[in-house]
Amino acid sequence: MSHSALPPFEIEKQDPKWWDEVLTWGFKFHSDFFKILVGDTVEKKKSTIFFTRFEDLLSQPEKELTGLFKYLLDLEDLSGTNIERRIKLAISMGAKASTLYALKKNTGKKNAHVHRYSDAQIERIKYENADNLFFFGYAHYDGQGENPTDIFKFDNPSTDLRSKDYGFRKVNEEMIKEVIKVSNDPSLIKFY
Repeated sequence: MSHSALPPFEIEKQDPKWWDEVLTWGFKFHSDFFKILVGDTVEKKKSTIFFTRFEDLLSQPEKELTGLFKYLLDLEDLSGTNIERRIKLAISMGAKASTLYALKKNTGKKNAHVHRYSDAQIERIKYENADNLFFFGYAHYDGQGENPTDIFKFDNPSTDLRSKDYGFRKVNEEMIKEVIKVSNDPSLIKFY
């Protein structure tokens, strides 16, 4: 379980019963975790949050870093700031700007581990995590348009699920506005 090393065996083949039990627990835990996280931050507004996906940092680093730093620094615009300069500098360096250690050969490749999951396991992931898969942009359905992270195919998803597609992006925009508003008027800070 490392970012730089691969195990010398394929656990899903060596111990499929254990693998299925771990996945079953993981599907449920993952679903529950995000229900609480999104529920508390987005729905109940107990705190602000900014969602960043690794895939977006790789595919559109300037856009993602700009959004993240707008949120972190309570700024509507980064033009002319030191952080804007630093983002552009980091992007101009390419991959060497963020290389801390060697990655596995399959890191950064779409669906690199899909072969480890049975059709039944994929269906359980979809069932347990449908809301999250749509919210974070990992769902695909007919008529959706381009989606480079469409890992899970849904046939005829409900209108409710479709309405959640890439919902985290709208939330991020709202959260940037919220932290700027609170920064400009500290009396709006809520304590729980």
